[in-house]
Amino acid sequence: MSIWTCGIRAFSRKTKGDMSVEDRARIKKRMENLALEWDSQDSGRFQNVKKAKWNNFETFEWLWQKYTHKELEPTWINFKDIRKFEAGLDYYNKKIATPR
Repeated sequence: MSIWTCGIRAFSRKTKGDMSVEDRARIKKRMENLALEWDSQDSGRFQNVKKAKWNNFETFEWLWQKYTHKELEPTWINFKDIRKFEAGLDYYNKKIATPR
């Protein structure tokens, strides 16, 4: 099957890797907010992780690698990775709350 049957526009959309400056700023802001929520003691989002005292950077980085299967490199982060990571953090927080 030829790639040209689907059209060149769809093919170029899949292989395009450049992001705009605004998108990079939005990604940076979302990652900063996640890191602040993970570290802060006041936030109610990750309370189970905080009670277990696992809200450190090593756990944050381990969860990033577990759920995105990538290294924590700011130039490689995209919106899909952030959505996976947020879902993974919420799942991890819920999993810690349940007894064995």
